[in-house]
Amino acid sequence: KQILYSVARTESGELIHAVDAEKGRAYFCGYCQDPLVLKKSGNSGRGSKRPHFAHKSLSPNCSPESALHFEFKSMLVDEIGRRINEQRAIPISWKCAYCWCEHSGNLIKKAHRVLPEYSIGKCRPDLALLADDSRVLAVIEVVVTHAPEEAAKEFYRKNGIALVEIHLDSDDVLTNVG
Repeated sequence: KQILYSVARTESGELIHAVDAEKGRAYFCGYCQDPLVLKKSGNSGRGSKRPHFAHKSLSPNCSPESALHFEFKSMLVDEIGRRINEQRAIPISWKCAYCWCEHSGNLIKKAHRVLPEYSIGKCRPDLALLADDSRVLAVIEVVVTHAPEEAAKEFYRKNGIALVEIHLDSDDVLTNVG
């Protein structure tokens, strides 16, 4: 499925989905901050494109994949921060590498804050979940085009830091955060 610019920022910096946007308003790319144009025909059905944004002029340093990564990460920081403040669980399940059984729990059970691009040694994960003593409990990597390097994975393993990888192959996920 083709990844499109399905979200943009308004002049006030608020995130807006293309389906909710109105023609004639000013929109900007959350990743590169360049102006975007709303592409929304009003038609639906076979052969019609879903609503999306496009750069007013070509931006060689910005791609739909970069924008997807940036916006999803931003939305995730906001949602996790809100859940930590409200003490609302984020259910997570995984297959254990030791016993091969399915386990489940609350991703933010011990977390007191979430920080984007937090440096941990030589690693800089997309998001870090920190305990009340600022110890890193878990990191989250948002994967659109490439997964974390093996050296980073080994660092997390050696330091008892849980790694959560979220693989994105579509911009549809931007409508499902929260």
